[in-house]
Amino acid sequence: MCSKLTLTFLGYDMQTSNTKLTSAQKDVLKGMKADARANGMRLVNLDNKTVIAYKRFPNTVEFALSVKSPNEQKFRVKVGEYLALCRFEAGETVKMGVADFEAMMEYVFDVYLV
Repeated sequence: MCSKLTLTFLGYDMQTSNTKLTSAQKDVLKGMKADARANGMRLVNLDNKTVIAYKRFPNTVEFALSVKSPNEQKFRVKVGEYLALCRFEAGETVKMGVADFEAMMEYVFDVYLV
């Protein structure tokens, strides 16, 4: 659903302004979120600066992040969700063991996963 061109365009756009998603991107996001939930993925807003999209497997977790740029005036959750899901879909992910992932979430973001 997300092309490299979309990510590149959004990346540049996000760095220079406080851009919102377009109507088309909002529609894509709705579908992406539904697909993500159906596939066992979760989206979490961390510290109002970071959105993480992750999927847990038996021994590992795969995740993608979207972090608010320092020059952004406002944190936009939908933009973060869109970018994190696009990155996950594009394979721009990190994989780590479940215990390490849970420790990272706890110590870095103060989030306890159930």
